[in-house]
Amino acid sequence: MFKIKSISKYFFSIFNLSLDKLRNSYFKTNFYNQKISKEIPSKYIYKPSPHIINCLVFFKKKKKIENLHLSSIWKIDSNNQLEFKNLHNFLWLNTLDIKTSRVVTHNIIEDWIENNINFNEQTWKTE
Repeated sequence: MFKIKSISKYFFSIFNLSLDKLRNSYFKTNFYNQKISKEIPSKYIYKPSPHIINCLVFFKKKKKIENLHLSSIWKIDSNNQLEFKNLHNFLWLNTLDIKTSRVVTHNIIEDWIENNINFNEQTWKTE
């Protein structure tokens, strides 16, 4: 009985692994890129709960967007895993002074969408 359970777990894990590889290869195809929507939304509505954000991010000051170098914000080497992950999780967006420069914030998000329109495992990796 024990051998049957272990064999079934083994085949199940092989099946899951192959399914995961198949899914990742599908996301990299042109067929998938044509299937998803190419329209960039004109408005971004983001209404976070203050209680959730407070436990995640503690910052005393807001950063001015004008002080950031926007043309090179997404040009980070993916080999630096921590910096890459922190940039792509967008928690830093809460630290920006969004009220004063909505257009620049909108441009930052649009640039991210344009740079990551094709599937990349490192960008879309979840914990």
